[in-house]
Amino acid sequence: MSRIAQAFSAAASQYEGAALQQKSIGQQAWEATQVEAQARILDMGCGPGRLAQIAPHHSIIGMDIAAGMCRLAHPLQEATVQADMHALPFADAQFDLVYSALCWQWSNQPEAVAQQIAHILKPKGQMVLATYQQGTLQHLRETYLATNRPSGVLTFRSMAEDTAALEAGGLRVIKNQEETRTMHHDSLGDLLRYLSRIGADSRAQPAGLMTPRQWQRLEAMYGEPVSQWQVGYLWAEKP
Repeated sequence: MSRIAQAFSAAASQYEGAALQQKSIGQQAWEATQVEAQARILDMGCGPGRLAQIAPHHSIIGMDIAAGMCRLAHPLQEATVQADMHALPFADAQFDLVYSALCWQWSNQPEAVAQQIAHILKPKGQMVLATYQQGTLQHLRETYLATNRPSGVLTFRSMAEDTAALEAGGLRVIKNQEETRTMHHDSLGDLLRYLSRIGADSRAQPAGLMTPRQWQRLEAMYGEPVSQWQVGYLWAEKP
């Protein structure tokens, strides 16, 4: 099992209550998407099955890399498949829509993923993508780098890079949208615990214990316990 799958499986039981921003982003992406009632939909990176909750009257196949997430989502969806987005286990031209909320940023081979999505979409099929982009948690990254410690923050792509990846994979981007979301936390420690609860700490190994003095210095350098998230929404179609 990959490190990412382990992290999200471990977070599954508390994800639903913790990841309210993620739920809001996913709902916003869905509400801005025109979908026919009979459309066959793949929710790529379905998590605990939130799209099935948002759109209960649609035919939704959920797919997630994390076994814990699949167990939560399974009762809500037509079918649930545990799989990696880099190896989609579906035949060509199976879906009218591929929906993916906050999964895409975990891929370091986005062009290859886009190519697979293009294969499984029907002609004129759509993809809607919500993803964190460049600038997300940048202050946290910079604060940790200043103390020579791993931040656990992913390297996020820009809107231009995500657009290029989709089009290199055979999809045509028809519109996009960007927004900045801000979250307020009780403390820096609360922010780090939040990242852990939603499975978003990407460090391969624990950063190690800090002395009280080191922690106080980190808190002082970070300042106000606020996090900023750059969100990109992209809509694409298969020509």
